Amino acid sequence: MAINAADARQLAAVIISAYGEDCATVAAILAPLRAQWPTIDWMGELTTVANQNAAFLASGLSIDWWLAEVDRRSLS
Repeated sequence: MAINAADARQLAAVIISAYGEDCATVAAILAPLRAQWPTIDWMGELTTVANQNAAFLASGLSIDWWLAEVDRRSLS
């Protein structure tokens, strides 16, 4: 099954909406997505969504740190 950039962006938005700041869970979801669809820039999609999500921005969490941690954990 193919997945395009719009699908990936929507999936990233759903993941952030559902799991928010829980970088361990987001990374656990991201790992198989990266394996199944390696041509999708998953970290780019998460970056875009995280930087546009009002609740995420309002939390005060360092988005750069969160993204780096999700990236690190999803590759482990």
